[in-house]
Amino acid sequence: MVLLKSALQLLEVIEKGNYEEALSITKAANQEEGGCLTSVASDLIYRVAYCFGNQNNLQLKLLLIRLFDLLTSVPQKYRICYELLTLRTSPLLTEVLVNQLGFLINEEFLEVYELQAAGSRRGVLGKRQLERACRAPMFLPRNAAVATLVYGYLEFTVINTLTAADFPELWEQICNDLPLKLERRLCERLASVDEELWFSIVEAAHVLAFFDKIPFRVPYKFGRLVDCVLNEIASDEAAAYPFLIWYAREHPFSPKLLGHTEPTVLIPNVYDLRYLRLRLAEGICEYVNDSEYRCDGAFVKPLANALRFLHKLCDDCHGIHAAHIDIYAEMFVLLVRFIEDFDLEAHRFVIMKKSQDIIACFPMELRVLLLKRIIGRIINGTHLYLSNESKVLAWLLDQFKQNLCEKICMDELGSVFGLLESVAYDDVPASAAYYCSVLRIVKAYARDCVNMPMLAETRERLVVRVRDELLDYLQCDLMNGKTKRAAKGEQAAIVQPLCSRPLSEEESIQQLHAVLKDCEQTMADIDEVLSRSRRLH
Repeated sequence: MVLLKSALQLLEVIEKGNYEEALSITKAANQEEGGCLTSVASDLIYRVAYCFGNQNNLQLKLLLIRLFDLLTSVPQKYRICYELLTLRTSPLLTEVLVNQLGFLINEEFLEVYELQAAGSRRGVLGKRQLERACRAPMFLPRNAAVATLVYGYLEFTVINTLTAADFPELWEQICNDLPLKLERRLCERLASVDEELWFSIVEAAHVLAFFDKIPFRVPYKFGRLVDCVLNEIASDEAAAYPFLIWYAREHPFSPKLLGHTEPTVLIPNVYDLRYLRLRLAEGICEYVNDSEYRCDGAFVKPLANALRFLHKLCDDCHGIHAAHIDIYAEMFVLLVRFIEDFDLEAHRFVIMKKSQDIIACFPMELRVLLLKRIIGRIINGTHLYLSNESKVLAWLLDQFKQNLCEKICMDELGSVFGLLESVAYDDVPASAAYYCSVLRIVKAYARDCVNMPMLAETRERLVVRVRDELLDYLQCDLMNGKTKRAAKGEQAAIVQPLCSRPLSEEESIQQLHAVLKDCEQTMADIDEVLSRSRRLH
């Protein structure tokens, strides 16, 4: 009767929300009546847990902690914490629950874990050795219930350390089940429009802090949860710091670790500049590869910051090893998907400009090799699906043309023309920028050409093919009667390689006529150069 009366009185006070009085009743009942609430403590814990919201109620937290103190069974405490944590909860309740779990996973469990690891290295311990280890002074737990649990689990785990399947259920749940369920629940909460973002972030921080403080490293990475949080807050905000620390363990050179106002946040500055530059390029590749092509601002901003920082590193230290050229080529090929995406607007131009600046920092020999590698990977890459590939190639060819005054660039131009020989696009109007860039680089080559046989081959295998593609399209268009040609259509048109403004059908046809005229002029210029060369020889 005394138990029932105290429990009912406590429930009534809890229902009214008078948690301070409930805390007093709990203390008094436990002291005066010999701990009569112990047998119903678990039921009271569940009832109090459901009273938690987002408000910071200190008395409610103290009441829940007091009820947990009434429990004497460690497995029971763990089971309650596990069940409540995997349900929808609040930041304050999560804080209490992970603290309770932390009390269970204390130094005794660390000793179990260390002995478990030692057993894996040295082989299976005998039971007599196990008993001696457990009775050593440093191994004596402070709590008898914990001692029983530790010894039982220790005996089970140390004798069965060869496979993960032999670990006790407690360790399996803490290392695998609990992290997985917590991550799934928290990610759903972060994505919900009905939840307040800040409280979801605070709760996620409590969870990561718990797994960071327990005396052993769980194999679970929380990658999805960390990504979800960092997508919602800027890396310079104080709230992002614990998540960045966690993220940095697996991705030490990721663009996410760079600040918006400072050069670096968590990437160490103690590295040699060449080493840091290479690792950052690899970090950018990993960041983009893992994105599954996201193009939102939260993803692109760190990428733009990383390119700014990489440009600074390239500007400060020009020494680049030729053996690393493939890493940089891979990075730029991955960046192409953002450069060709017209929906990104301002971010696209930042990425394009910084890419140009970084390429310009390479020594001339490596710059030419890098551009050729990028062009080759785009043309031959079976895994690339670029809707504006022709415009990207035009942009790269224009950069190549800027260096034609260098002998190394002229020497490598033949292999570039060989790559372009196989390029053809079904959408001829959309490829006008590519045709213009090809013609510009051919004309620039013809002006200072000393290799007449190669120039003649370029005329037949590249320029003539461009002319034929343009003529075929325009003749088909004329036969279909889509548009009427005007005299002004033959005026030279300025074709921007990566212009995002879509042209009207009539403007596209006028542009193609201008490109065709330019193509015929290029052929005439080449013929004149070849004729002059024959007269001289």
